Amino acid sequence: MRVLLAMLGARRRYLVPEVMEELGVLGCFVTDVFMGKVGWLRSAIALVARWVRPKSVRALLGRSSSRIARERIVAFQWLGIRYAIATHVGRGDARLFAAVNRRFCLKSLPHLRAIDVCWAYNGAARELFEAARAKGIRCVLEQVIAPRDDELRELRQAREDWPQWDCAEEQARPATSDPLAAREQAEWRLAHMIVVGSRYVRDCLQRSGVPAGRCTIVPSGIDLERFQVGTEVRGGRPLRVLFVGQINLRKGVPYLLEAARRLNTARIELRLIGALQSRRECLAPFAPWAWFSGPIPLAEMASYYQWADIVVVPSICEGSAMVTYEARGCGVPIIATANAGAFFSPGVDGLEIPVRDAEAIASVLDRLARNRNELHGLREGAIANRHALGRDAYRDRIRSVLEAVRGPQFHA
Repeated sequence: MRVLLAMLGARRRYLVPEVMEELGVLGCFVTDVFMGKVGWLRSAIALVARWVRPKSVRALLGRSSSRIARERIVAFQWLGIRYAIATHVGRGDARLFAAVNRRFCLKSLPHLRAIDVCWAYNGAARELFEAARAKGIRCVLEQVIAPRDDELRELRQAREDWPQWDCAEEQARPATSDPLAAREQAEWRLAHMIVVGSRYVRDCLQRSGVPAGRCTIVPSGIDLERFQVGTEVRGGRPLRVLFVGQINLRKGVPYLLEAARRLNTARIELRLIGALQSRRECLAPFAPWAWFSGPIPLAEMASYYQWADIVVVPSICEGSAMVTYEARGCGVPIIATANAGAFFSPGVDGLEIPVRDAEAIASVLDRLARNRNELHGLREGAIANRHALGRDAYRDRIRSVLEAVRGPQFHA
């Protein structure tokens, strides 16, 4: 079997192409910026980032993997650089995203030669799948987040609670006029199989008319060697609460901050790690109850998870948030909404809360701050279940998908 994997960006830090390389099925990995492909590119981007300083450009420097054979990588470097700069200038413009996705697909078409399976991502697969179908190639769509119309609806509801929080301008547009939504809907029809990370995304797809038999849930994975269990410290200090992710509305951050404000107690210490994607003045009212670190390099993240007693993931719309894997890889239980798409067992290695509910977050945090025995039990559950989060388990899940998609039920 030979797979063409077409992926804009460094999704999950290149976990999927690395695993396919390990399985021996990766025929071609098509992407945009990839540092390991062209030696001079790192110096050029570093120079641009030094003077221009947009985070989207600096982030390109981390796009590399030594686990993928260079001869299998096709990188459209300038497409990615222009995209990063344009994204910095026109943040959230769905028309920009759709145009770049289409261009990426068209540039990828010549690499469909001698391929059995084409694996691509929602919004950036349509033209590839049309060509692959014509060649008799099976198509696997990875839907990494809930459908665009669900995302827009969830955000509009959250904006009613927090109108002062910035949300990309395009996110207020009706889904029927959104070009990304239109691309996704075409891709669902073309895909032989749709891979999702959680029941939440699967259920959203089914409500959008996608047949249940076409969707398969494939939880992600992490390198457990990178995310090790820390030493538990019990009692005698505040409950250490951690949030990791973009500081924005979609991640549900204002509900967590409001929960801390309502509790107004020294028994809880809240830290938030991630890039700010709203106006800074939105954070000012919560400064007495929260500490904001900004982005942290991946190499340092394990130490922050090990610092925490609990990680809160109050997301409004996700696919399957990687923080939920990384935290439990370090033996830290989670508090998450169903919309976070977390791969966990509520009551065993974490607790589930309703979406957009600051009072529910406050109630759970207050209970855990008072009852360290419950917290200890959740930690033990996280440690016991961490093997299911590992790279080996994920590789087995990907192998099963590839074997299934060549079966007779996906001939159509």
